[in-house]
Amino acid sequence: MWSLTIRAQLRLLACGAVVSCLLIGAVGYQSTAQLVRNIYELLDSQGAVRRQMDADMMHDAVHADVLALLLAQKNGDREALSDIRKDVDEHRKRFLGAMKENQDKLSDPAARALLQQILPVVERYTATATAIIAGGFEHPETAAVSLKGFQQDFALLEDKMEKLADAIDNGSRRQSDSSVAQVGGPRWSSSWRRWPRRC
Repeated sequence: MWSLTIRAQLRLLACGAVVSCLLIGAVGYQSTAQLVRNIYELLDSQGAVRRQMDADMMHDAVHADVLALLLAQKNGDREALSDIRKDVDEHRKRFLGAMKENQDKLSDPAARALLQQILPVVERYTATATAIIAGGFEHPETAAVSLKGFQQDFALLEDKMEKLADAIDNGSRRQSDSSVAQVGGPRWSSSWRRWPRRC
């Protein structure tokens, strides 16, 4: 049997300590990088929820703009037309902007599929509202014809956007659960707490 000198033993211990530190550092870096990715994905999913809430509000706001035009027609209030046109233009842009941004950023496949089905209806709905308001006083007959399709799209979006909101919310919850699990880290990292203490 050969034996090591004290100096050699110390060198081996030092090398072992360095290797252990490097391994622990590498694992810790990997875990931290994954956690950062999860946090960014979580923030994106929460942003999608916020944008969908804004889109829901704009869905109702565009409908309210058309109703405001009908009331102005009934009362012969042409002075209100300018403000109604400004409102519907702003609401249309916000509605489409929120939906298209979610289309670009959503990572959940189910939510993306639903959004792609809904977006053409949103575009038609907002375009019809703009056309109704643009010619409401000059061409009331045309506006009355378009109103029926507009109301049908409003009801259709009411149902589809509720399902989309649920899908986005479910995706956000799954991402949140994944992030929480990642914060917990690998089991070995906290296993020392379960080791019996030595007196």
